[in-house]
Amino acid sequence: MNASASVIMAHPRALFIITFFLIYSAFISMILVRVQGCPPEQLRALLSFKASLDSWEGEDCCVWSGVVCDKIESGGHVTKLDLSDLGLSSVNHRNIDSSLFRLSHLKYLDLSATKIVGSLPSWLWKFSSQLRSLDILDNNLEGLFASTLDALPNLQIVRLQNNSLEGEIPSNLANLSMISILNIADNRFKGEIPEDLGMLTKL
Repeated sequence: MNASASVIMAHPRALFIITFFLIYSAFISMILVRVQGCPPEQLRALLSFKASLDSWEGEDCCVWSGVVCDKIESGGHVTKLDLSDLGLSSVNHRNIDSSLFRLSHLKYLDLSATKIVGSLPSWLWKFSSQLRSLDILDNNLEGLFASTLDALPNLQIVRLQNNSLEGEIPSNLANLSMISILNIADNRFKGEIPEDLGMLTKL
């Protein structure tokens, strides 16, 4: 038994005080995170969707359905946004460009079946490099498949199936070295699968 352990064993009151202090500190930290709730700038980022979702009530976005805040590692910031199963009837996608990027700690984004129409949105490539998972399946995306997914180097999951994307599959998808799931089925791609994709050893 070392000297410090001997001192603590000899002074049980000191051990009690230390234990109480640690528990109290942890409790206060949890209370502070809870009181802070949804960070104001991230609340504003989600307001463009709120009008279409009756389930989103109050001003603490961390308790809204489909919104996940990491209160341990990210200090209460929004890390996941899943709008796929919320019965979203309409979204003003023109507001997305100026809103979602306030979610600077976002790691998981699911916009499946949210009636996104047109070309693959350019605002996707402006997200933080922290983004790990991107789901935009079952929409009405069309046009050429953008070759700029490699602007998000830490992507691990990409699901774009059941759209109408066209053109050749870009070879620079091979730059997504972290990718483990890539689903681009049921689109209108032509040509062969690039050989470079064989470099994605985690697929």
